[in-house]
Amino acid sequence: MPLTYFLKLLKTNMFYVAYRKTFKDALESQLDIKLQFGFHAVGNNTQPPDKSHIQEDTNRITEKSKKHREFAELPTSCWTWQKIENILMWECYAQRIGVRIESDANSIAASIDCNGYDCMCADIIYERDSSCNSAEDNLFLKHPAYCDERETRFYFGKIDENNFNISPLAEQGQKQESVEFPVNTKELIKGVTLSPFINRYMAKELIYMLKEMYDIEAKESSILLKD
Repeated sequence: MPLTYFLKLLKTNMFYVAYRKTFKDALESQLDIKLQFGFHAVGNNTQPPDKSHIQEDTNRITEKSKKHREFAELPTSCWTWQKIENILMWECYAQRIGVRIESDANSIAASIDCNGYDCMCADIIYERDSSCNSAEDNLFLKHPAYCDERETRFYFGKIDENNFNISPLAEQGQKQESVEFPVNTKELIKGVTLSPFINRYMAKELIYMLKEMYDIEAKESSILLKD
């Protein structure tokens, strides 16, 4: 995460979570319509073609698209299982000057006070959407182009245990794009790695400050860049 977010997290003990609709990947908030149509028999020479599937497809896609847009209103926290540093992820998700927090799924769930929200998490599956997938399936589906992220994702909403469904607490179309939850940072943070884009002298100062002020073990990046 960007360094400014991290320092605010430590100072306020509030965990910032963006809504899914704010993510750059357009498929987080809209369907790829051309992938939503299945295969159907077209009849034979002795019978008129059966066109009943057209309305069925239209109804199914309309309902899936509606749910998909609703799910774009879910507060969403993204983490990676990737232990090896990736320079492109530093540039994209930490905006160069940032940190990588080390934690685990149990600690993340236990440390955050969800304030009336339920929490659901799972690993992301990297494959293209299809007519066989529901909007619920797509919560943990991403285009294969993102496979190097090795992402696990947390959603915060209201879980209907009977249908294994999660829905936003806020109304669709609201202007709010993020939410903050109270968090126990000592429970959440197991370690910190600093971005390779942080000057080495400044990195050492940050490591010392984090240890002295917050008792957090931090380390410099394993990636070496020219100053």
